[in-house]
Amino acid sequence: MRYLVPLIVLVVIGMLVAGSYPGYRTAMGDMRADVLAGSRIIETAAGPTEYAELGTGAPVLVVHGNGGGYDQGLLAGRMFIGEGSRLIAPSRFGYLHTPLPGDGSAAAQADAYAALLDALDLDQVVIAAISDGGPSALQFALRHPDRVSGLIMVAAKSHTPPPDNAAQSFAFNTLFRSDYVYWAVTSLFDSQLMTLLGMSSDVQETLTPEQIEAVTEYLRIMHPISMRSAGIYNDRDALSALPSRSYPLERITAPTLVVHGTLDSLQPFTHAQHTAGHVPGARMVALEGGGHVPVDHLAQITTEVHRFLADHSAVP
Repeated sequence: MRYLVPLIVLVVIGMLVAGSYPGYRTAMGDMRADVLAGSRIIETAAGPTEYAELGTGAPVLVVHGNGGGYDQGLLAGRMFIGEGSRLIAPSRFGYLHTPLPGDGSAAAQADAYAALLDALDLDQVVIAAISDGGPSALQFALRHPDRVSGLIMVAAKSHTPPPDNAAQSFAFNTLFRSDYVYWAVTSLFDSQLMTLLGMSSDVQETLTPEQIEAVTEYLRIMHPISMRSAGIYNDRDALSALPSRSYPLERITAPTLVVHGTLDSLQPFTHAQHTAGHVPGARMVALEGGGHVPVDHLAQITTEVHRFLADHSAVP
């Protein structure tokens, strides 16, 4: 009798897998085709770099977060920046078709951004960082100050993070190791994943259908997760400690805008406080009650970002 319940659970899981696997194969094939078709690869002095562009105007280099790639960068750019800029979204080291070099540090990634600008014949950009894109954006502002007309940090990491919580450990140890598992979870448990992004059930109930769709797209754009795993685990290792001696934020000279949700459970609000408290003249916009993907604050974010870009964009 004691073996009956585990046996039933295994049978049910087997039936679910068998029933959903054909749909998974079809969906994954479409997603891989979309990823392959949406970008280009350019040779730079730092090696091959995958990137994509969207829009026209002054250039904004959009740096994606953990689990991303050029596609997440473009999505974040559309959400948080909107129209009126030339969005340039590279895939960071180990993501999609940008290889992971021997030195996968944030400093090396910053130098790769400079090499990408050289290859694109761009002297200067505003750099906008999302989440785990923060450290390399900070290093870019520190190492290449003449290339940065402005720095935008949206829910972006800037100091040594706390240890992973239970949900983050589960994601790294389970979700991010299997295309099928991540696909199944994002297909069946959107609400629970939104909670992981700092959106309580109460907040979710206030979201419009368009806002829910925006968060869902943010989660699902991480497919296929296997094409991003090298970058995911490089981030986990390379960004586990951000010592102040390597991140002397007081030396950043670029005008800086910091935007962060006060209830962000992935990149706690302390990151915004740290950035704004150390970068001279930085402006901080606290999104009260906002989570990691603060779709319920998009109007406020885009207003602040457009005002910042109007003052600090590089001449196209």
